[in-house]
Amino acid sequence: MALNDPNPYQIPQADVTSLPLEGWHEPRSVRFSAGADWITTAWRLFKSAPGIWILITLITVACLMVASLIPFGSNLIVPLFMAGIYGAAQRAYVGEAITVNDLFAGFRRQALQLLLLGVASTLIAFLLLAGMLGIFFYLSALSTGATEGGAFLPQILFGLVLITAAFALTMATLYAPQLIYFEKMPILQAFKYSFLACWRNIASLTMFGILTILMFILTLITLGLGLLVVIPLLWIALYVSYYDIFVDNRP
Repeated sequence: MALNDPNPYQIPQADVTSLPLEGWHEPRSVRFSAGADWITTAWRLFKSAPGIWILITLITVACLMVASLIPFGSNLIVPLFMAGIYGAAQRAYVGEAITVNDLFAGFRRQALQLLLLGVASTLIAFLLLAGMLGIFFYLSALSTGATEGGAFLPQILFGLVLITAAFALTMATLYAPQLIYFEKMPILQAFKYSFLACWRNIASLTMFGILTILMFILTLITLGLGLLVVIPLLWIALYVSYYDIFVDNRP
């Protein structure tokens, strides 16, 4: 069932046997307002089992905190947990009951590829940071003896490069866990398709990002307790966006 169901208050139903679908399809471009639609759909799915989603969030955060005691440990296992979360979101999307056990589905299916995704993402981030630091020191050396105003040029250029690299890495990894888990894509192909999906949907993802920031600001009113709702809501919304961009356009 498409996201634009005429009854906006009904949880979408779909043929679960068709997910994951075989074959890779080009990500489509969706309308600007889709960024808000993903969140409203995710809210309906969250309300179907709020206790389970909050428990999944608490367990995930606890596991990642423990893993962070090992250098880069949490970075390596994030894709494994996210795959389980997206799998639970898929089950909720098609009207099935979810359990905490769904969180660990990534450890049972495509586990090696998901772990390698964590390794690759961490390595790329490290190499990008090292390269950008090299650029920064090189530009700083060139600016030695420059005028007072020109002395800020290295910092400005470094900031621009840092932001660009961070956005590019985010775009390449945003949908990679879902593409690997649901469609069994190789890592490099998942990076490519994720980047294409983000590039073609800059407008809707910008809308989604703005609403995300607003929701995090609102959690300040609850002294952070609202994060127990906002975090799983955003995870579910990312699955809904994946379905909208990659799956809902398939014949």
